[in-house]
This record gives sequence, C-alpha cells and structure tokens, in this order.
Amino acid sequence: MTLLEIQECLIANCGERFSSSVVWRFFDRHEITFKKSPRMPRSSNARTL
Repeated sequence: MTLLEIQECLIANCGERFSSSVVWRFFDRHEITFKKSPRMPRSSNARTL
C-alpha cells in the first residue's frame, strides 16, 4: 500500500485530508514499516534438479 493509497483511505473513511508527508511522519514517529520480509535461506538438504 502506498502513501497515496493510505491518503485515499483516510479521505474515504474519515473524511479528513492529510498530505503524504503527514502520513509518512506519523508512520516514522510510531516506527511502523512496510518492508518486505527477507527470503528464507536455502535448505541444505533439499533436492535440486
């Protein structure tokens, strides 16, 4: 979900308008991240073809 999508949801659900920088600062202040989790390491005993 992008910051613009979050802005649109806030407008639709709350009727409030916030700039993307306000949304970003909120997530940053509360240490909320949306990073993808790292891949699992390769299994050493898995069959390979």
